[in-house]
Amino acid sequence: MPRRIYTWAGLSANRISTCGYIRLDDTHLGINFTNVEYEIPDSTIVPIRNSFFHFDKIRIKDVLYSTYGTLDGRIYHDNFKPWFLDLDVGTDNTLVLNTTADNNEKFYGRVFATGSLDLYGPTYSLKYDIKARTERNTLFAIDVGSTSDFKASDQIIFVPPKTSHTDSLLLT
Repeated sequence: MPRRIYTWAGLSANRISTCGYIRLDDTHLGINFTNVEYEIPDSTIVPIRNSFFHFDKIRIKDVLYSTYGTLDGRIYHDNFKPWFLDLDVGTDNTLVLNTTADNNEKFYGRVFATGSLDLYGPTYSLKYDIKARTERNTLFAIDVGSTSDFKASDQIIFVPPKTSHTDSLLLT
């Protein structure tokens, strides 16, 4: 089914003023390097205001394992370019990474996580803040080279597990 856009627009000196909403049907999204595709439920309504699209706790589902998360926040624009994100993705045992060494030989795997991912900034220079823990059935590999090559990193912090059944990785 096609996406539907309902909006009113006004024009003034090189600017388009829009207000309305988009109804999403048969819509998928993803972040390229995670290799995970998510579905947005049909008939989801996304409000449009002059300079942003508003996502209000939209439920998303990965297409491979049918795990769920939520998408909340805004996508901003200045006359439809450049684009800026201020999004929060909440996860609860959700598939967040599904890659192999062919995708990225430095780190890869199938990761189910609970926590949050904040994406913000211009799309050409996104920043992220991840606060999450891995869940059961996670298989994750990081190539650290030889032990003499391994250096401390402020990007990845290993947190000792609370129990022998839990392993944690904090990406900052």
